Amino acid sequence: MRSYVRNLVLPGLLFSVLLTAFGCAQPVLEPESCLGARDPVKRLYSLHMDSGPNPLNADLEKMRGFLSANLYRELGTKRGNSEDYLTQSREFPKAFRVGTCRDAGNGPEFDVLLFWRTEDFQKEQKIIVTAANENKWVVSSVRK
Repeated sequence: MRSYVRNLVLPGLLFSVLLTAFGCAQPVLEPESCLGARDPVKRLYSLHMDSGPNPLNADLEKMRGFLSANLYRELGTKRGNSEDYLTQSREFPKAFRVGTCRDAGNGPEFDVLLFWRTEDFQKEQKIIVTAANENKWVVSSVRK
């Protein structure tokens, strides 16, 4: 009986443990550029949600490391607009989620979902955020 356990059960149990540990990993389906750019996009929108619409100079300076040089200059000149460039909306959302990414040739493009919610009102809108590699991944443009 002991040889049966030693010869059949223990190897079968070891095989099951190894198969579970190494065989159940999910493959990464996003392009490599998406993997590198996802975190900077999330961090930029987290900072933006904290600072509010049309960020002040100090807020914009905090975001600078996540914006392309061109977009940083452009945001500096777009102050006072009724539409917030980073959310492409007149109303400021309550939350966001960085969704699907694809390689668009000019850099990875992310679907960013914006959410608004009050007692009487609930809305969701998708914007497209493009990233560029300027020695690190940064957001280069936003569009509806």
